[in-house]
Amino acid sequence: MKRKVVALVTGYNKIEFVNAICFEQLCALRRKGVIDRIIYVTWDSPRLDELLAPIIANPDIEVIRIPEPKLTGAPLENSIVFQIRNLQAALTHVTDDNTLVLKTRPDILFLNESFLENKIVNFDELCARSTLPKRIDPSLPAPVFKRKVWMPWGNATEPLFYNDATFLGLKCDIQKLADSGAERFLTILWDERTDRISHTARFFNLFLSDYPILQRYFDNTHCFISTLDYRERFVTLCRRHPFFWHLVVLNAWLMETNFHIDAGGNGDVVFCANRTNQKQVTSIDDVAFAPPLTCVEAWRNNIRPGAFLNCFQYAVSYLMDNDWAHALFTSRNLSDAKHGDIVTMLRNAVAYDHSRIGVLEDEFYADANTFYQQYVEDNPPILSDEGVLEHRCRSKKAQREAEEQKKLAQATAETQGFEADTIQNESTVQAR
Repeated sequence: MKRKVVALVTGYNKIEFVNAICFEQLCALRRKGVIDRIIYVTWDSPRLDELLAPIIANPDIEVIRIPEPKLTGAPLENSIVFQIRNLQAALTHVTDDNTLVLKTRPDILFLNESFLENKIVNFDELCARSTLPKRIDPSLPAPVFKRKVWMPWGNATEPLFYNDATFLGLKCDIQKLADSGAERFLTILWDERTDRISHTARFFNLFLSDYPILQRYFDNTHCFISTLDYRERFVTLCRRHPFFWHLVVLNAWLMETNFHIDAGGNGDVVFCANRTNQKQVTSIDDVAFAPPLTCVEAWRNNIRPGAFLNCFQYAVSYLMDNDWAHALFTSRNLSDAKHGDIVTMLRNAVAYDHSRIGVLEDEFYADANTFYQQYVEDNPPILSDEGVLEHRCRSKKAQREAEEQKKLAQATAETQGFEADTIQNESTVQAR
């Protein structure tokens, strides 16, 4: 018997054109019989009435509006809470735990309709429960999901920092990604410098109880600053520490055994963030898509299967499929590691025996915190005009250079008749 398929769309997008494309793609699959229901859950705020009017008028879409929670956290922290609670509300309208649920948002577009159709139609094959635990070591914890959950991308060197905008899985599994227990992690995970790490909240909530080694990683996520200049040097530090290799192996294991990762090809699925689309958008050519889905093939070619430490070549190591992680546990011909060593690191990470890896763990977190503290001292955060802490940081030297260039630019503008603001902006770009 054909499994029922429900698309759950949560939240809202300020760009009306993008909203229209998102829902038209889903409605097209509904007309083909691939999707049975489209349920859209968003806030009941009057400010959204005009934006939502075309969606409400569409007979193919069930629109459910709920009260907007009053939150006092940071913007990204609140955003993740909103997403969790919207998804919780949407799931109450799906009764059968074996229903196939696509959780998505209006800012996620499947520009290749056949890509999404294939994921839905062939779900049972593509997302079959992993047999790797039985083959590697039956004593390892079982996967947390009944079937694998599809998501477009993962990450090799930032454990648990995975896509959390769109998923495809059984209702009983998607329910676990909507657990309000994830909210308790956000107040600790949130930091003006590590905003991206907040996206790990769902996954800490999912895996922490089975993998205690993640607790200390959670306690030290402040060291995983998001800025590129920090990441470039921090990844080098991580590569030197065998303890962090254990985290990378465990992270790869969690991705390989619990998720079907696939972003398809360039443009198959894209993310249209509000922050990258401030201008008027009237056609798909006007839309600025956000990374990492802007360069799927490049990422896939950067981190190829067949090696272990190649994931440390880049400041950020996005994974567009399962190939690299799968090869770690199945290949006997890794170029820089033995299969037995990978399995040993996995077992050590799962057992979390302090007598085996405790010294390595202490050394890693000591070095990570020293590195972090030095960076914070050299890179004080800057307040924007609105008094909101900006997420990018500059070194003291760069700040001094920016001030000197600003003075020089103003002097030049006065003597040569240039606009001072233009040169000031150019000097600021150079200082970055």
